[in-house]
This record gives sequence, C-alpha cells and structure tokens, in this order.
Amino acid sequence: MSDLILLSPGDPSQRTGGYIYNARMVAEWQSSGYAIDVIALDNNWTQLSPKCRHFSELNDIPKGSVILVDGLVWPYLEHNQRTTLLRSCRVWVLMHSLTDSDFKSDSNGLIQSLKRSYELDIVDGWCATSDHTMRLLNQCYPSNPGHVVVPGTDVIDDSPVVTDRHILLSVAHVIPRKGHDRLLQSLADVIDLDWELRIVGSLTRDPSWAQSIQQLAKTLGLADRIVFLGECDADSVHYEFCQADVLLHSALFESYGMVLTEALSRGLPVISTPAGALDTISSPAVSIVQNNAMADEIRKWLKDSQLRRIAREATRSIDFPDWNTQSRKLADLMGLKRTHFDVDWLRLREPYDHAARSDHLLHSFFDYLSNRNSHLLDLATGTGSSIQYVYDRIPNALEWSLVDYDPKLLNPLRQRMLKMSHYRFATFQMDLNNMETLPKECDGVMTQAFLDLVSFDWLNRFVTIIVENNWPLLASLTVNGKIEWSIHDGSDHLIYRAFTHHQTWDHGFGEALGTNAVSTLTDLLGSYDYKVDCVDSDWVVPAEDTDMIRFMIMGMYTAASDASDALSISITDITEWRDRRLKQLGQLSLVVGHFDLFARPI
Repeated sequence: MSDLILLSPGDPSQRTGGYIYNARMVAEWQSSGYAIDVIALDNNWTQLSPKCRHFSELNDIPKGSVILVDGLVWPYLEHNQRTTLLRSCRVWVLMHSLTDSDFKSDSNGLIQSLKRSYELDIVDGWCATSDHTMRLLNQCYPSNPGHVVVPGTDVIDDSPVVTDRHILLSVAHVIPRKGHDRLLQSLADVIDLDWELRIVGSLTRDPSWAQSIQQLAKTLGLADRIVFLGECDADSVHYEFCQADVLLHSALFESYGMVLTEALSRGLPVISTPAGALDTISSPAVSIVQNNAMADEIRKWLKDSQLRRIAREATRSIDFPDWNTQSRKLADLMGLKRTHFDVDWLRLREPYDHAARSDHLLHSFFDYLSNRNSHLLDLATGTGSSIQYVYDRIPNALEWSLVDYDPKLLNPLRQRMLKMSHYRFATFQMDLNNMETLPKECDGVMTQAFLDLVSFDWLNRFVTIIVENNWPLLASLTVNGKIEWSIHDGSDHLIYRAFTHHQTWDHGFGEALGTNAVSTLTDLLGSYDYKVDCVDSDWVVPAEDTDMIRFMIMGMYTAASDASDALSISITDITEWRDRRLKQLGQLSLVVGHFDLFARPI
C-alpha cells in the first residue's frame, strides 16, 4: 500500500508552477523513502468545463489510503465522489491558486462561489502554497482553516551574466492572467531606450490569446525587440535566467509565483505586480508595482546603473526554504508515516552490504546447524539481499520463511527467489510487532540491517522467542555509530549528533536502540547462556561511487534536519554542511560502521 496517492490534473510532467511543485514534492518524498503513487486524471484541464466528470480511476484506490488531491481536480469531482473518498480514505487538498473563473464575481459572490466549488470544510485537511490563497479561503471555511507550505527553491551556483545589453525576461505562459498585454503596453512607453524582451512560456495553452499578443507587439512597433521562445525545458529556462538583467512579471493575479523566487535565488532582480512570493520581501532586489507604474520602474532600471548594481547585490541576502525542508513540512502536516523502504536505496546499498558482511560468521552459523538442508527464518527480509548473499556462498538446498511487512518489497522478492533454483521458500506479510505469529518450524534465524530500528522491549521479546526455540541467530549489519569522512568538515560533529539522535526515533517498534542495539542484544543473549561472537562489518564507500555518497549525504542531511529542533541545532548549519559535502562529490569517500553478530546456545 502506498504512503500517499496524489491525484494530478492530467500529465504530471507539465511545466507550470503547480505541476512543478507537485513533481518536486513527489521526488523529495520518494528520495526520503515514502512510497508515492501519482494518478493522472484525464480531462481538458487547460479549458475546464463546469460539468463534473466521474473518474473511474478513483474506484481502484485502496481503503485507508492517504490522498492528496490537487486543487484543480477537487472542484471537478462529483459531490458523491468526494464523500465516497472521504468515507474510506484520509483526504487532503492542495490549493495552488484559484481558477481564473473564480474571479468573475464581486467579493461576496466570490466567497459563495468558493464555498460551492471547493467544499474544503468536509476534507481532513487542506494546504495552500501561499499566505494570500490561505487567507482568502479561510474566510470561506473558518471551521476547517488551512495551512501554508510555500514552494521550495534550489541552490543555484550560476549568477546572471552582467552585460550592457539590457535583456529583459518574462517567464510565464502566454495566457490572459499573466498580463502580457499590459507588459507590452508598458514597454511601448520606453521604446526610446535600448532593451530586448525574451518571453518564455507556452503559446498553445490559449492559442488565440497568444496570437493577439504577438499581433499587439507588431502594432506597438515592438516586434523586432521581442522574442517569443515558447515553452522551454528546465535547462533552457535556466540559461535564460543567467543571460537576463531583470525579470518582468505582470500577472493580474498571482497566488505565489514560483518564477519570482527562482529568479531571485539565481541572483536576478525582479520588477513585478503584487504576488504571494513577494509579500514578505523588503529588498532593493524587488520592485513591486501596480500596472500603471511598471513603465516608470522599467525606465528607472534601464537608466540607472547604480540601481541595477545594488539590486543584484541585494539578491544575495534573500533566503528561501529548499524543497527538502518544504516536503518534510507538508508530509508532517498530513501525518505521513513511512511504511516502506525505498527499493532504489536497498538496491544501491546491497553491494556494500555484501562486501561488508563477515563470511567467517556466516560459515560459523551454517557449521552450527546440524542439518545441512536447514529451514531458516529471514526476518525483515526486504528485497532479499541477505538471501542473495547466502546463495552466492552456501551451496546447500535450503528452505526459507521470508517475513516482511511491506508487500511492495515482497512482490519483487518472490521473482528474485524463483531464480535461486535449489531454494524452497514461502513469504509472510506480517506486522513485525506480532512476533508471536512468526513461523516456528525453523532451525535458525537471520536478519540484516534491522535490529538498530527496534526498541529494548521489542528486542527483549525477540530474544525470549529465540531462546524458547533454541535457535541460533545471525544478525548482520547493525549500525555501531562509526562515520568517517575522508575530508573533515567543521560541522561533522553537529550532523553526527543529530543523525544518531534521529536513529533513536520510533520506527514503528518503540524508541529505537540505534547504536546501542548490539551491546543490548549481547547482554540479553548472554543472560540466557548464549555464546555471542561479534565482528566489524563496515561499509567502505569509495569517492568514485558518487550516487552512493550523494545518497548518504542527503540521508544524513534529512535525518539531521528532522532532529534539529529537538537538539537546538541551526537548520542553516545543516544545510550549509550538505551543500559543502555535495560540492566534494568525486573526492569524498566514507566509512560507515556496522557489527555482525552470531549467537548460539552453549
């Protein structure tokens, strides 16, 4: 079962602010280990019809799911579809903005229209991407007020190329709400000055309007000054940001305006009509103007070199939250709980798991078993990495009981096991807290990279079952706290403190033992006259494996960020550590410490 299902209005890869926001959130959640399904609902979302549609895809959503519905979708679901979803699932609505049609009424009519359209008072929760939208909607739904999670921004190293060409940039689809008509009228008033305007944005979302804007450019005598680039990919947009002198934005209404923060984060000043992204910014880098004042502001910009210099320098002091921070904020609001391990992460780490594990303890474990064709229990089996490790080293015809909670891991595991021809196996999907229901017809137990996630109470119960059944135990790759980077960083101690604190959080089994797991397990088994052998099984990750190093950096960054409030550690220090480490990719190697443990009755 997915941790979250996102209902997208059509193709989720579209390049508008709302779709980009959704895609970045999904990418961050997936990299943090959440299982996310995106359901794209087919409809002509660029020219919405008020007629409601029945989307058959909704019938296949499992009961008990957490659903995040894009605010463009929610008004166009039938009322009975909404209530059906709410009866069986937990539903959140994500309000990027309001539709253009919402603003065709006066203020009283607008409130009544919003109440009929969105019904946000009946959902489990809702979130807006700007304060402006939240405040407006809160007037309609005072009994179920919303939250705000603004978009994140990327850390961009490139700065604009400073030239004397006066390249003006507009990044907005050519549709009525973006106000290109009034932008061109403003530019006609400064035709006596030297400038060029480059417009990045789709010309096909409203073709007749786009044609009228292109014709207006000719009518105003601006055609040779304006380049219509159409919709561009991310790299092309980045190039245009870097070549421009200033971003011009003339929207009639802009709930947030991600393009504004993208420009500022790249060191590009903006001249804009009011927008949610600019509400809390007071900086020489930002000029907020009403439409009738835009021409005057553009004229000042073009004529005053000192103003331009001050504005560019001022962009350096404006900070925006990153996407990882915002994705964690939204996940926390919705109460998401990670119930899955990321398959990509498990596959990425598998070679290091196999290289680190102790062959000596593995053979000692099988030497102890009197029956060479033993029946073994693999606990928290995941994708079967531990089974593959055994298969490559032990030729015996073994039988396995494979236990895990996550069906998304068990399904590919079955396919993997079928390739191991001399193994018999059965898979068991079960809550690992219910240890009393573990398969008992076994000769021994194995587990890998799991026991540091459990609590003392859980481990004590587990040891009791081990002893009652007189089982030997091979527990591999339990973390011991060693983290050694090849290049020292002054903030390593902060990250280590926050990271190890995060390892003690509840992962579904109570307060986790983390780095104390092996010593606790040794003491518990020793009290039952078990003999315990323990050896190091460290990962050694070379600098050339940049994918693994990047994953480790981001994993430690995420965990440390989550724990920062509890330890009063500055999130800025953690983020700057991440940025320094990412710049060292290709040069930075890492050792991560683990223990392998073999225990058997004396």
